[in-house]
Amino acid sequence: MVDHSEQGWTKLCNGVIVFDDGYFLAPDGHSEPIHAVAA
Repeated sequence: MVDHSEQGWTKLCNGVIVFDDGYFLAPDGHSEPIHAVAA
């Protein structure tokens, strides 16, 4: 995990980048709201 919360994002060990605005960017390039991951 790489934490760059001062820049508004965190990279998880699976390659997903989570942004403070409530979205994530998957390694394959698609982006969704974070709540869609938990569903």
